[in-house]
Amino acid sequence: MYKYLYYFFIYSFLGWCLEVCYAALNTGKFINRGFLNGPYCPIYGVGVVIIILFVFPLRKNIFVLFIASVLLTSILELTTGFALEKIFDYRWWDYSNVPFNIGGYVCLKFSLMWGIACIIVVDIIHPLVSNFVKWIPHFISKILLGIMIIAIVIDLVASVRTVLKLNLRLDRIDKIAIDIHNFSNGIGSELTTDFLTTNEKIKKLNQEKENLIKKLNWDQKRLLKAFPTMKSNYHKESLDNIKNNLN
Repeated sequence: MYKYLYYFFIYSFLGWCLEVCYAALNTGKFINRGFLNGPYCPIYGVGVVIIILFVFPLRKNIFVLFIASVLLTSILELTTGFALEKIFDYRWWDYSNVPFNIGGYVCLKFSLMWGIACIIVVDIIHPLVSNFVKWIPHFISKILLGIMIIAIVIDLVASVRTVLKLNLRLDRIDKIAIDIHNFSNGIGSELTTDFLTTNEKIKKLNQEKENLIKKLNWDQKRLLKAFPTMKSNYHKESLDNIKNNLN
């Protein structure tokens, strides 16, 4: 049990490194990738543990290893993307414009790349990781795992709070836009008895809206930079305004 937890954390970290390098090559900037704040992407840790449990015994047949890896990693990515969208109302990544995709959650291009990556992991990387885990003394192992589990749980709670706060921010921006529209329609009509008061309200609402778009918290900025293509199911225009300002 201990070794699989270690595998999860090690490959979560290596996956984060891979994501950071990929983003750096595309943007020329360091971007802290992933849903969590720390240097780990749990989907990689879960994916490799699944491969080790179910596919590692097939490693002698490279074709079967490749096909099984493609299928399992694709199912994991599809399930994760679908679940995250249903839970938080965001499409975190979208392959809709990439050929041979399934619902925008997975695409053939990256599924094949994951298959190749799994072959490299099974044949080259995992033997080294396995020996490293065996080398760690059992007592120290328990302490390290305890610290890492506590850290990732705290990080998860903080990241969920960040998403919920972002949802509240987007919801408020949408409501302000509706209020501005209603006040603007009322100016000049028979219902408007105090033009100056109404105009002042519109100015205050515009200022609040501008502050909500521009003055993001650090964790919200990090999340938007980590997922530059993320889309909101209910606040598309407001999220696009924030992302455009951030860029």
